[in-house]
Amino acid sequence: MPTLRQARVAEMIKRDLSEILSKDVGDPRVALVSVTDVEVAQDFSIAKVFISVMGDESEKQAAMKALRNGAGFIRGRLGAMLELRTVPMLVFRFDEGIDRGVRMFELLREEKQFAESLPPATEEELAAVREEMAEESEK
Repeated sequence: MPTLRQARVAEMIKRDLSEILSKDVGDPRVALVSVTDVEVAQDFSIAKVFISVMGDESEKQAAMKALRNGAGFIRGRLGAMLELRTVPMLVFRFDEGIDRGVRMFELLREEKQFAESLPPATEEELAAVREEMAEESEK
């Protein structure tokens, strides 16, 4: 669990990186990059920056390459904005949680479409289900 100072520094880095990416980095490959989270090491030497990229896999890879190539410039701009003795080394990672959430949403939508395509249950089927549920609750 991060300390209060780690959490504050991570939030400052997240805020400032978002601004740097939107205003200072001229590379169009990072135009659709969002900083979703930042985790700072206990000694503040490394900051893992989790990103989300709108686009297909090739656009995501191109954005990651641009971020890694521009990490020195980005870190320098970040150093000018932060009031820290040392600016953490930036390690960019894809935020897999967002992709998992999108996939889960797609699966739920497919399940709903499948359920809506089925014919409605008959009264006999509903009665059988109610009876099974009543038996289960008695156990």
